Amino acid sequence: MNKHLQRKHRLSKSENEHLLNIFDERYFLKVGVINLSSFKKLLSEKIVKLSDLIHLEYYQDPSFFSKIIYLYNLAKKDKTIQLYLSYGLLVWPNEQHAQQFSPICLVPIHLYFLNDQIYVQRTSGVIENLILIENLIKLDKSFYPLNEKLHNIYSLDRYILSFKKNHEFKVHLDSFITFGYLEQQQLFLNHQKFHIDKNITNQISEKHYLQSEEYGINLFPLNSIQKNILAQAVAGYSFGIDGILGTGKTTTLVNVAVDTLYRGKRVLYVSNIDNTLEKIEDLVKEFRINHFVCNLTKNSLSFSVGEINYLEKENFVSKEVVTNLAKNYQFIEELERAVFSRIRNNRVLDTLTYLASLKENYQLLNIPWANNLYKHEYLEIYNSLVKIEKNLLRFPNFKQSIWQNIPYAHTIKYPNQVITLIYKMHKYYRNLENLCQELITTFGFKEFNSYIKMRKLINIFDAFKNTKYPSNWIDNNFANFFLAQEYFPTFKKQYDEYYTTYNDIKYLYSLETITVNFDEIIQNLCGTYFTKDNLENINRIIDNRLNLLIQVHRSNEIIDNFSNIISELQKTLKYDFALDEKVFDDLNNLYLYIANNAYHPNWIKINTLHKLYRTIDEVKQIITKITKYEQYVQEFLHKYPKVNINLIDLNNDLTILIKRQKNKSLSLKEKVIIHKYHNHPIEEAIHDVKTIVDLANQHEILLQRYLELTSFSYSKDFNIIDSLENLYNLQKNLSHPEHLEIFKKYLQTRTQKTNLIYGQANPLKEFSEAYSFINKYRTNLRQCGFVIEEDFVKSLSQIKEINKYLNNFYSTYDEFIISTNLIDKKIYFEDIVKLQNLTSKLIELKNDFYNNSHYSTYFGMLYDYERTNILKLQTSLKNFQNYLNCFINLDYANKFFEENYHTKLIEYLNLILKNIEEIDELIKLYTKLFVDRISTYYYNDFKDVITYLEKFLSSKDELVLYLNITNEIKVLLEYRADDLIEYITDINQNSNLSENFKYTYNYYLYQEFCNKYPYVLNTNALNQILDETVTYERQLLNLNTNQVSHKIINDYDIPKLSLKKDSLSFTDFIQKAQNDYRLVLCDTKILDQYLDIRKFDLVIIDDAHISHANAYKYALSGKQVIVAGNSEHSSLVKMNLISQIPKESVITLTHRYLPIPKNIFDLRHNLTGLIPNDYFANQGVEISNTNIEQFIREKLLENINYKFNVFVYEQARQMQIFDNLIKIFKENHYSKSQIIDLLTKNINIVNLEQRLIIDADYNLVIVDEYRDDFELSNVNRMISDLFTVREKVIIFDANNLLGQKVSNRFLSKLQLQLNELEITYNEHLLQINLMEKLKEQFARYDISLIGSYHDLNLVLLADNQLYGCIIYWDNNKINYQTLEQYRTIYQQYRKYQWKIYLIWIVDLVRDFNKTVERIAKEIGRE
Repeated sequence: MNKHLQRKHRLSKSENEHLLNIFDERYFLKVGVINLSSFKKLLSEKIVKLSDLIHLEYYQDPSFFSKIIYLYNLAKKDKTIQLYLSYGLLVWPNEQHAQQFSPICLVPIHLYFLNDQIYVQRTSGVIENLILIENLIKLDKSFYPLNEKLHNIYSLDRYILSFKKNHEFKVHLDSFITFGYLEQQQLFLNHQKFHIDKNITNQISEKHYLQSEEYGINLFPLNSIQKNILAQAVAGYSFGIDGILGTGKTTTLVNVAVDTLYRGKRVLYVSNIDNTLEKIEDLVKEFRINHFVCNLTKNSLSFSVGEINYLEKENFVSKEVVTNLAKNYQFIEELERAVFSRIRNNRVLDTLTYLASLKENYQLLNIPWANNLYKHEYLEIYNSLVKIEKNLLRFPNFKQSIWQNIPYAHTIKYPNQVITLIYKMHKYYRNLENLCQELITTFGFKEFNSYIKMRKLINIFDAFKNTKYPSNWIDNNFANFFLAQEYFPTFKKQYDEYYTTYNDIKYLYSLETITVNFDEIIQNLCGTYFTKDNLENINRIIDNRLNLLIQVHRSNEIIDNFSNIISELQKTLKYDFALDEKVFDDLNNLYLYIANNAYHPNWIKINTLHKLYRTIDEVKQIITKITKYEQYVQEFLHKYPKVNINLIDLNNDLTILIKRQKNKSLSLKEKVIIHKYHNHPIEEAIHDVKTIVDLANQHEILLQRYLELTSFSYSKDFNIIDSLENLYNLQKNLSHPEHLEIFKKYLQTRTQKTNLIYGQANPLKEFSEAYSFINKYRTNLRQCGFVIEEDFVKSLSQIKEINKYLNNFYSTYDEFIISTNLIDKKIYFEDIVKLQNLTSKLIELKNDFYNNSHYSTYFGMLYDYERTNILKLQTSLKNFQNYLNCFINLDYANKFFEENYHTKLIEYLNLILKNIEEIDELIKLYTKLFVDRISTYYYNDFKDVITYLEKFLSSKDELVLYLNITNEIKVLLEYRADDLIEYITDINQNSNLSENFKYTYNYYLYQEFCNKYPYVLNTNALNQILDETVTYERQLLNLNTNQVSHKIINDYDIPKLSLKKDSLSFTDFIQKAQNDYRLVLCDTKILDQYLDIRKFDLVIIDDAHISHANAYKYALSGKQVIVAGNSEHSSLVKMNLISQIPKESVITLTHRYLPIPKNIFDLRHNLTGLIPNDYFANQGVEISNTNIEQFIREKLLENINYKFNVFVYEQARQMQIFDNLIKIFKENHYSKSQIIDLLTKNINIVNLEQRLIIDADYNLVIVDEYRDDFELSNVNRMISDLFTVREKVIIFDANNLLGQKVSNRFLSKLQLQLNELEITYNEHLLQINLMEKLKEQFARYDISLIGSYHDLNLVLLADNQLYGCIIYWDNNKINYQTLEQYRTIYQQYRKYQWKIYLIWIVDLVRDFNKTVERIAKEIGRE
């Protein structure tokens, strides 16, 4: 026996004082003197009927049934309690000398209820009553009990009688059923054992159904948190799971367990709640693997494995489902990215929510530029518009202001900056006006009455002062000057033409001088073959220089040796052929065939073209068939990858397949062969093997025939058809019939090794290369424009002459290039001709400059023939003429050359210049402050300018107001919002402008969003996608289930425990179960006493909050441990295991899948879940003063499946309720099995402090039972458990304790919670404007929008019925999981008869009223 089995349990010394007194009915049930034969059977660990074991009068006692069920429930709920059948009763005096009646031996037992019978089985070794022994030793230090191993009836009797014999105590044989509290070892938790991989957590998304198997296989519709649990488990980590009842802990753990079995590992599932283990069994049945699961808390008689369903392997992972699901996941991901995207840092969802919540109709402004604004830019503009709107109310004539030319983006800090500037400008313009008048009257100037004219006058005199000109220009009243002006255009034209020609030569060809004989060069290049007009041909010869020179050299060699080549070839072929071009073509084709084709001498023996053609055709057909066979083989191997393709193996496989088809027995080796085909039906496999065997036989015949026809073995890499067809074409296309036999004889003399392809010297090769080269050269010469003889032989002498010309051509060309230093340029024939023409023209123009005497006379020292500085000459003429133009007549102009007159005029001009410079500086400042209108100061008469400046000086107050407004517009100018400024300046369009802008901006964002993601608008399709996705996920779960079930069922042997279960002792039952079963279910009591935890790869501890942490000490020693429980209000309770695991190593489940009334749910924080859809059903608490047993009776009449937690503190009161309920059930004619089921499964009578609750429809508490005070941490847990219920909490308060002032912590806390039980629905899930708009619209249909609830964005009330709306999407969330919400909210609520409506935010934007109307109609309100 395994050393870990039958670890002896020990009684707790501090909690078992009741084992000294059999008269306490809370602890003892008298069964009288037991039947010895049945007792012997019990001691051998066999299952015994309780009615066969105990005295009949006790068994039939009416109170016996309720007491036995009470004791059974007691041990069932608290695994630190062990039931015992006592054997031997000792009568002994205590310290007060009063008689005590105490059991001597305790037989550990377990009770089973099956088919209206009560069974009992010993579950561990018999122990002495240590509590009794210790008390006897206290009384008498010399007392020492008999050292007897209590393993059979005889040893028990000896031990009992030893008390009478050795110590003179009275001994009776009466037995009792009682219980004791077991001793537990102290737990010191190793925190290092627990760990959660954050990388895995980060990899889990809401689309986890398609994640690889390394993250676990989904077998249930898990949410992302549950998937993370599965993935962490698969990765081998130990960790904790925290969650209240109904959050899916057990479902997730079953997924983990089955996934672990699938991976070839064994699992131990530990829970101290039998209902949990039964639930595990029920869930596992869905996978058809219940044959591999053993619940050790049941007796072996209850095992019924049923018929084993061996699964044929299917295509478990449907490609279609996976592909469609992946596409939908991708679409949903893109959809979320779209809606939660940002357009220029604006959350799209904020824009959609804003547009949906608008109550007023705002104007859409025509400001397309706003579509490019980022959020911070938009806000800056919006805030400025708000301020501008306020200021415009005080200055309606803003647009018509005299100061409107001060730009909005000015830098003016104070109004005086502007006024001072205007004043100074006015002063200097007055000065210029006076000086202008003086020039006219004193110096005979024309009128220069504007700034620009004055500036021009100053510039003219500055230029004239620095101008050089011939002295004779001022003679004879400027006569020579006017003649110089007359000759200048003719000179300029000649000058320009000369330098154009010069520059063409210089810049096009980089030449300064040219000294070559162009006529001789052109003659040599043309020769006798071309003229100047043949540019293209001569250029082609230049371009093809290298190629042509090579061909000239090679062709000369070939022509000189051609007669010798022909002579050698005639000797080789033994054929004196004519020098005919067709003969030459045949010889060339013969060489090309030999050089480019592999062939066999046997081919030459085929004596007719017709036979050769038929051979080729047959070879083609054979190759086609071989190719098809090879393709079929590949398809066969793809279908059956483990099959060997050879005839012997295939025939053997065929025989075995037929044998399997006929259901004949197969050897192990034959089963292995059958496994190669197990993915396909047997009939299909037989057909496929027969087909490939037939094809393989045909293939061998084809290969033999191929060899016969071609003399080569078949190879798909050898293109034999081309070689055969080329041979056929060679023979068919011969120009002379007699050549056929001559060529055949020649081919027959050659073998594959001497084939020309290997390059041996051969006259035929030499001829072919020479012939081909000359023909190619002839073609090239024709392309260059040469006329070549058609006759090959005659053309040879012609080619020799052309070669001489080409050599002379390139020699002449090179001499020209070198002499002109044009080596770096590509010079063509037309360049040479063009250079000849340009050089002649340049010489002619130069001669004209030296032959014209007028130029030197009138241009004087400014003239230097072709080297004249024409720009300087032209400037002098211009400046002299400008000077003359300033005066009224030439007489005033002549006076300037008089010394006194000249000095006085210069003084006046300097004074004018000083005023102009002052104005220049002022205008620079002006342009910084004003826009436009600057031309006024340059071009208008001085009088007009002065008048304009005086208007400014009189409008100082208006300037102050203008600057105040424009300071607010500067922000708009930064964004070039000109059209928006137009709205501001238009008095008819500037009201409500800021809100119109806000609406316009968001509308643009919405339009851009719609254009970018148009599919978001098709909300019917979006609904369908979500529904399809969940459907595909369900299909994938079914496929996963089949895959996992198939592997487990087919990979492991079915345990044989059921074959001999009647003969199994409890120890044997445990031993075989832990060795043979893949998934073992047990409680901590069985684990600690019997199991070897090393046999299991994974230990799952469920309901870890139920028992003291010490109870799990041995369970925590497993290789990998997952602990699940509820730590709610347990942070200070060290006895709770889940609270001792480091928080960072605990995954918390926060969604409850079972409905709880809302006013109860509101007491919990950080938890989401379902509530009833009946408005009044959410009133989850009722205070009653009725009878608790009658309440249970009435509810069971409504629904026999209702479950109850009945919280009673005192054990005596618990037993009383058991008695009362049994009486009521019997009165109502319930069968015995019904009563047992109700009291052991449906009605949980327990102390609220113990946390031993079930998932109940009703929680019932008698507050009068809880007057005692409790620790605060216990109170919080008790309240939490009390309010964990599906339907309602019923508080039985007959004495109205809750209406009184109490000091008891529990009752005070309960009073506080009851005061908070008001049903409220928050309104924070949606933007307040949107919520108000929806509320108003639903009210039109007499539907109340009462608020939001968790992920239900809207909760609607109509006719006391609640309806839910999910709005995709809620802009209050940062991260959004569309699919997760659809699964857990939309699907789960509908499962519990809620009507849930999906509202897409884009529908609210497009047609708000229609969307609300649709929901109202579905609710039934028109």
